[in-house]
Amino acid sequence: MLEKIVQIKNVGRFLNYAASGDVTFRKLTLVYAKNGSGKTTLCAILRSLQTGQQEFIAERKTLGATVPAFAHLRLNNASYQFNNDAWALTFPDIAIFDPVFVNDNVYSGDYVEHEHKKNWYRAIVGTQGVQLAKQIEDLDGQIREANDKLHAKKEAVHLPSGITLDDYLQWQPVADVEKQIQGKTVELETRQRAAAKSGEIQAKALFARVQIPSLPPDFAAVLAKQLTDIVADAEAKVRQQIARHKMGHQGESWLSQGLGYVKGDRCPFCGQAVPASDMIAAYGSHFSAAYRTLKQDVALLSQRVNSAIGEGSFLPPAGNCGQCRPC
Repeated sequence: MLEKIVQIKNVGRFLNYAASGDVTFRKLTLVYAKNGSGKTTLCAILRSLQTGQQEFIAERKTLGATVPAFAHLRLNNASYQFNNDAWALTFPDIAIFDPVFVNDNVYSGDYVEHEHKKNWYRAIVGTQGVQLAKQIEDLDGQIREANDKLHAKKEAVHLPSGITLDDYLQWQPVADVEKQIQGKTVELETRQRAAAKSGEIQAKALFARVQIPSLPPDFAAVLAKQLTDIVADAEAKVRQQIARHKMGHQGESWLSQGLGYVKGDRCPFCGQAVPASDMIAAYGSHFSAAYRTLKQDVALLSQRVNSAIGEGSFLPPAGNCGQCRPC
């Protein structure tokens, strides 16, 4: 039961109201005042206390007031205060019958609409019934909105011919679809290039017959040649001499030419006598005409072998290269 309105500040016409004297409410208390005195404001404060919605008070804040709205009421020996735009406690067990209730629950306007008929039902059911009815309306609205979105999405989906939406929804994503698409793209491009080259390929001549290369006929004979008068290890001794004196790649030609200038066992460089030695014998053997001829034959044989079985031996003969029609 509402016992007393202790204080109201900055709400409507109640700029700074404070109870004084015996203003305790009885079982039946009648508040009578002319229009604009604050009766509707009291209903708004009670409705805010009932619902916990601060908007009923915030929208009636006194014009020009700089201090926040404040209200203090006593109900059933307990204090209820509205401060800092909120109630510390609410009191739902309040029945308020005013124009707001009539507009929300009974009838408002010049004619009865479908919404008014539903509001009559709410008035019969009561506060709890109204809340349930609102939940039903909200759920019904959400269902309609979801159905509209679903219908729009169905219309936006372009399905392959003969495929229903239910079948389409059963499809599962392929994990490596990008890799498969890339592979098929490369395969398609390869086939396209092959198809574009088909005419050119058909115009090509047939493959030429390749003759198996063979070694020169005197290959074994040249390898079997021997020198009977060559000094043992002559070439090795010459190589060691060239390396010992750091003559480089010109050393062999230098020694060969110098040996030709030895006349009368005299050194062409210093004029002293050249005694007989293994080194001079090795020079004579290494640079002899027979040895030079054998080396030349071996070098020529190497060139002939490369020509016979090297890469050049596999080229097609002139006039039948395979790149054009037979000449």
